[in-house]
Amino acid sequence: MSDDSVITPSYDRLDDKPKPTTSTPNPTATPEPDPEPEKVEFSEAQKVKLQEIINAHTGRLMAKVRQAEGERDTAIAASAGDHEAQIATLKSQHAREVSDLKQSHAQKDRDNAILIAASEAGFVRPAEALRLIDTPPLNDDGSFDPAAIKQAVDAYAAKSPHLVKGSVKPGSGSTTYAGAPPQPQYRTESVFGKGSDARLANKIAISNPKLYASMKADAQRKGLI
Repeated sequence: MSDDSVITPSYDRLDDKPKPTTSTPNPTATPEPDPEPEKVEFSEAQKVKLQEIINAHTGRLMAKVRQAEGERDTAIAASAGDHEAQIATLKSQHAREVSDLKQSHAQKDRDNAILIAASEAGFVRPAEALRLIDTPPLNDDGSFDPAAIKQAVDAYAAKSPHLVKGSVKPGSGSTTYAGAPPQPQYRTESVFGKGSDARLANKIAISNPKLYASMKADAQRKGLI
């Protein structure tokens, strides 16, 4: 075989393969309109029946709406009633608390009046008058009669001399009550108010706090402080 008979592959036609073609849409083309839906025609009897169905459905809906509104109004009324009842209960409770507080303060003022009356009557231990003496009770409005209390204390002191400080009279042979040392008598005006003795007030407050408290309450009643 000669050299002229050798077949050499050729690559000159590799690019001769067919290339895919793409179509470019025409921007000026008008799209086809959607087909119109088929028109439904109802007969007169069908229209009447359809209206009856619509009316019945609307009636049921309105009935449910009215029922819901009625339940809402009932719930609101019940809630308002409960709220008013709670307010009334709170007001009643507050009134009782105020009344009890006033009664407690009135009782303390009455006890202080008994202590002052017992101290002025010469009781060795004025606090015993609170336990022993049957004094007039408080009035309905919480007030009391200081004069009636003093009268009751003085009457009890007269029939119970062993509770009262004795006084020495020349030639009588009497002695002071040995149960406790005698205590000096003080006027409320000398301890509180204009012209009072501040040193005396301080002395009583330290030596006999209960007497000081009772005298202070008496001074408040008398308008001295």
